[in-house]
Amino acid sequence: MAGPASPHSLEHLAQRYRNYVRPADYLAFGRVLRHLRDRTAQLKLDPARTVVFELADPRIDREHGRYAFGLVKEFIAGGWSALLAKSFWYLSSMERKRHKRLLLKEPVGLFETPPSQQLELLVTDREPSPLRAHFRRTILLDYDSRLGDGRDLPRFPYRPHPEFDAEPDLGDEGRTYRVAFLGHWNREHYDDERDLAQFGVMTRWRMIQTLLNTLPPEDVHIVRGSEPAPDSARFLLSADEDLPDLATYRRLLRRSDFFLACPGTGFPLCHNLIESMLMGCIPIVQRPELTGLSLVSGKSCLGFDGARSLLNTIGECSSMATSRICRMRERLRKEVMDGLAPGGALAWLKNGFPEDRRPLSMFWFER
Repeated sequence: MAGPASPHSLEHLAQRYRNYVRPADYLAFGRVLRHLRDRTAQLKLDPARTVVFELADPRIDREHGRYAFGLVKEFIAGGWSALLAKSFWYLSSMERKRHKRLLLKEPVGLFETPPSQQLELLVTDREPSPLRAHFRRTILLDYDSRLGDGRDLPRFPYRPHPEFDAEPDLGDEGRTYRVAFLGHWNREHYDDERDLAQFGVMTRWRMIQTLLNTLPPEDVHIVRGSEPAPDSARFLLSADEDLPDLATYRRLLRRSDFFLACPGTGFPLCHNLIESMLMGCIPIVQRPELTGLSLVSGKSCLGFDGARSLLNTIGECSSMATSRICRMRERLRKEVMDGLAPGGALAWLKNGFPEDRRPLSMFWFER
């Protein structure tokens, strides 16, 4: 699968200026401006806790604006007042990007006129940025770094899907299912080995097929839509053509001990890894070191490195004592959850970043 467009490519330029030839976008831009101005008037801005987002690269708008939403939402959850820089390109598409438009429901304002005193933080993907002089600190976003490329950059972590919206729940009680995978797994989208070969991981489709071809049929329950799963089910697998709704998805995760953390499309991580951990599932994951989290196989996750290893790992968790599962979940809670809770990804701001001038890597732009 091809990677993101270069900032200087024709594809990038087409994405960048497409909005300027859509008459409807001019109307949308006006509506969004009015909305953000109204929100700005309602915000109580503290210059020391105000962050402005100056986003100009089309790559931040991929996946219907999901990554832009996750970035801004993280700062809001961390107690920051968030403002969007006035930009026709960025704001005119806000209503039609189904994840980015969720920002219109958040306490987000508009940055139009530089203030008389410096604000605390600018987050930008423009270099050089014309706004930098108005801020005490600047975070430059980097979309080009890759996992394993040797660049030692701070990484903004993978976040839950914008629509997941659930408080962490890592309780031990009420977990009747041993292992779950609840997501798409069709071969058309989830069996491209070319992009995953560099990471040495199996594709999602091959992981699921390995289990379906080996596990006793009575141990596997196919979840269709919002239908209930029997308490006797050991391995829950969603029907690819009929995924559970969000409420059912959260409920089944909360009742499962382990989650099979399959890779995404061309990338070794997926948002369902984070969502399952927020619901207290211990991840079964290939190459835990790729997650960027403090996962230790046998302590806070179960790692594996191939088909035979996967089967052995499933067998291990199937027979694992409840007391050990509870100890692993407690380790997961202590070591990982501070960074996964809403706003937790901003801990590096307290440690002096970005005075070292290194960009913040949005490393999940692998695809």
